[in-house]
Amino acid sequence: MGFSVNFHHGGRFVRDWLITYKGGNETLKEGLYEDRWSYFEITGIVENDLNVKKPYKLWWMLDEEVNFRVIKVDDVVGDVKN
Repeated sequence: MGFSVNFHHGGRFVRDWLITYKGGNETLKEGLYEDRWSYFEITGIVENDLNVKKPYKLWWMLDEEVNFRVIKVDDVVGDVKN
């Protein structure tokens, strides 16, 4: 069974009383598979499907949280999926 991830790109981080991401585009990627989900899968989506050019940083956050976390290694991508 696949899962979905919502990518926000092309915007910027803004510091109000919290840090939020404003503007840009939102792209929902559906049908992703757990056994293929990795740091390299994410960078492939970002570079090939979303046309984001290097250099860039990958950040993620759950909807119910208020802090962004950086994605640097495969250990973190399992948290993104879950």
